Amino acid sequence: MRMTVREAKPLVLTCMADAAKMHGVRVTEILMRGRRDEVVKARQDAMLFASDKGVSSVNIGMHMDRDHSTVLHGIARARQRHEGRAKEPIFKSVRSAQ
Repeated sequence: MRMTVREAKPLVLTCMADAAKMHGVRVTEILMRGRRDEVVKARQDAMLFASDKGVSSVNIGMHMDRDHSTVLHGIARARQRHEGRAKEPIFKSVRSAQ
């Protein structure tokens, strides 16, 4: 069964909050159009975390004001960045909370 937009919203918000905390930025910065490196990484990680929780790229994009193709690109970049890093404490703690 597919997740509705309403069901996806709290999951996406939680993922944004987790990613913001992990990267030391504010959730509002994740939602902005800024390209500062730490904000971009936080945004991409939030997309990855939401995707891992079963939220579709369309729903993630709706709640983050991004196109679904941008979300797919962000997820791919976050996966590349985290390859082989699952044993690092900060990443492991966020991933295990899901």
